[in-house]
Amino acid sequence: MTEAPIARHDPILTPSAALLFGFTGTVPFLVLTGIIAVAGSSTWLENAFTFYSALILSFLGGIRWGDAGTTKDPGHRDLTLSILPSLLAWAALMLDDFYLQLAVLMLGHLLT
Repeated sequence: MTEAPIARHDPILTPSAALLFGFTGTVPFLVLTGIIAVAGSSTWLENAFTFYSALILSFLGGIRWGDAGTTKDPGHRDLTLSILPSLLAWAALMLDDFYLQLAVLMLGHLLT
């Protein structure tokens, strides 16, 4: 007896609500960047930006983990790639320098 394959969604047919919420997730990035550009930086603003960025990076890793879980036998590569964003986000938050945090988080987002 064979099992039916798990259905995967076509990424081109992403539901409009998912697109809306996805774009809404960029609002804190845009608002915080605008405030920092206009009013200048502060520890609170830097923390708000880096913490949100780390949170989103971890969320993206969780999406990858969930996607790997839809296959019958996820490989080590898929599972490893799904935990790396969270580890990279955590490592970035452990750094003392705001600009180094930004560089690590930006690299994580670009790679993800």
